[in-house]
Amino acid sequence: MINSLAVMREHLGNQATITALVGKRVMVTPLAEGAGTLPAIEFRRVGGPGRNPEIPDEVTPLFEFRCWGGDRRDTASLDNAFALDAALNDVLIEIAQKRVSVPQFTIDSVVYGPFDLSLGEELEAGTDFLDLDSEAHFVRSAWRVRVSTNS
Repeated sequence: MINSLAVMREHLGNQATITALVGKRVMVTPLAEGAGTLPAIEFRRVGGPGRNPEIPDEVTPLFEFRCWGGDRRDTASLDNAFALDAALNDVLIEIAQKRVSVPQFTIDSVVYGPFDLSLGEELEAGTDFLDLDSEAHFVRSAWRVRVSTNS
């Protein structure tokens, strides 16, 4: 079985353009209140079609990404959110343009991979929001990504 969340987390967490902006704060949602310093990227799988029974070693989930710019309600926080969204888009556009390999990795003693990422269709462009509870800005986008085993 393909854990598409783990594969995406592994890939994003190893991209220099992403880690330069957020460090290790690439998280599967929900982003827990007080989970750490912003900026951060949070993402979740929000839809399928998922698994095709005719192609068992491949899934095509829809991911929603939220790029959090900072913990203040100001233009700098919003600018940071858009800068992070631009860096994320560059990484995802690379997936759209060519097949990207994710080498074997381990989480909690479970070995995953290797995998290939491809397709990278953007379904919702980055749109800015203000979280009313935290008063932090984030930019949301949605992408469909094909994840397949690389055997």
